[in-house]
Amino acid sequence: MTHFARMRVSDIPFAVKLSSQEEWGTPPSDFMRILRLDPHGSFVAFDGDSQVGMITTMTFGRELAWIGNVIVNKNHRGKHIGQGLMDCAIHHLTKLQVRHIGLYSFNDNVGFYEKLGFVRSTQFVRLRRPRGMLRTCEHESRKQPSLSQVLSMDRRAFGADRSKLIRSWIREESGAYFGFANGKTSGFLLVKKYSTAFEFGPGGAFSASEVDLSKLLAKSMEYAWRKPIEVSCLTRNRSMLKLLAEYGFRTVNRGFRMFRNHDASLGSDRSAILIGFLDKG
Repeated sequence: MTHFARMRVSDIPFAVKLSSQEEWGTPPSDFMRILRLDPHGSFVAFDGDSQVGMITTMTFGRELAWIGNVIVNKNHRGKHIGQGLMDCAIHHLTKLQVRHIGLYSFNDNVGFYEKLGFVRSTQFVRLRRPRGMLRTCEHESRKQPSLSQVLSMDRRAFGADRSKLIRSWIREESGAYFGFANGKTSGFLLVKKYSTAFEFGPGGAFSASEVDLSKLLAKSMEYAWRKPIEVSCLTRNRSMLKLLAEYGFRTVNRGFRMFRNHDASLGSDRSAILIGFLDKG
């Protein structure tokens, strides 16, 4: 018989195994971070005593919450376990009186979320660049913005405060950031490190030219060229998609940002040059 329980630290090895099943490669530190920042928001599904599924959530104040890592073991699909996990997450977030509940879904799963009341907001693409050095690229040395400036830019672009999450990444040396700030022109890009790849994002830019974005991307790639690089970008950000193509990124998947019961206008999609965390918002 299926039942659900709050995810605990002892469930992390199972969460990592399930993530590997989907070839997502989420490390134990990622799930530990999620539980540390929101100890009551993630759940595990059990069939008897066996763990068979999971879901995670992150909250950003009362304005926004994000659902991610919705995975059911391949041998237990078709039993409404995914729906049960979603019910647990939504019930938890509803009790917190969060205004908006969002998630990112690849195209294959959009119908599942629509049946649960989620509506499509805007499209995104997932891109990947194989390991390999860049051609030599000249770019002037510019003073890095402070972390507080980066967090302020991210809040403007994303529409909610992710400072605890991003500070955790930087403090634990799970990522680095690059950026520039010169009057009204500013931008940043967080580079996250995983065992087999790097991921770029979140990234934001304000009053920045294509040249500014190209230099920011080139500098970030100089740091990360030793492994494949993955990114997610809103399809409406055509200038960034064009730039990524020029740097050798190719589309590997497509999907939608979705919100429960209504669309939500948060932050500035124009300024959000790269999506941050598919499973955390």
